[in-house]
Amino acid sequence: MGLVWDPELVTGNRQVDEQHVRIFQIFDDLLGAIQMRKGHEEVGRVVSSLSLYVVAHFRMEETLMDQGGYPGLEDHRSAHEALKIHVEAMVDQFNDGVLAPLTLLNFMKHWLDDHVVIHDKPMVRFLITAEVPDASVKPGCAGPA
Repeated sequence: MGLVWDPELVTGNRQVDEQHVRIFQIFDDLLGAIQMRKGHEEVGRVVSSLSLYVVAHFRMEETLMDQGGYPGLEDHRSAHEALKIHVEAMVDQFNDGVLAPLTLLNFMKHWLDDHVVIHDKPMVRFLITAEVPDASVKPGCAGPA
């Protein structure tokens, strides 16, 4: 059983939503690697891919917020930084063999769900209201194809 994208997580920004869907796909890749009992090295590659992609996604969101003059940028950036620090520690624990990858996956999945609702949706609403270029809903922006 794989993870299922929740359309309720759509923010209305094409770039943000496409990246959230990609993060979710990497979550599903990680779950698949765990369920298929792939070795520590293969699971580690997926964990590393997830970590790198999330950091790049955060940079994109922060650039979008900065360009749009989003007043919640510092709080949002702080939430991103707190996650990066927490995930780095969890990845280190995974690499040391003391943390199950499913624990990391569950944490990240719940964090993403909460973060999108609490931080990303209000940010996108602000950017759309402020008429920031590329902040509005684009055709086909409803989740994975």
